[in-house]
Amino acid sequence: SEALAFFRDHPEVQRALKPLADVGLEYLRVGQPVPTLSGGEAQRLKLAGHLVEAASGPHPGPLPQAGEGITAALSPRASTPRPSARSLRR
Repeated sequence: SEALAFFRDHPEVQRALKPLADVGLEYLRVGQPVPTLSGGEAQRLKLAGHLVEAASGPHPGPLPQAGEGITAALSPRASTPRPSARSLRR
């Protein structure tokens, strides 16, 4: 894909983009909002997240929320655990 070629010297970016290419989403724009994806594209984005999980242990967190870019699901920032409602009540 064009993005993989452009970022060939940036392994961290390559690791984030490769799962998207592996499930046929290489045509998406980096930062494309999730609500613009079709149902099938959203399913493949979820599959890409599962591929990351299978390759590196637990998935880095929930898929991006509406308004976040597609790479948010695979970004290192997403690896910070979000507190659950139960933990906030303690």
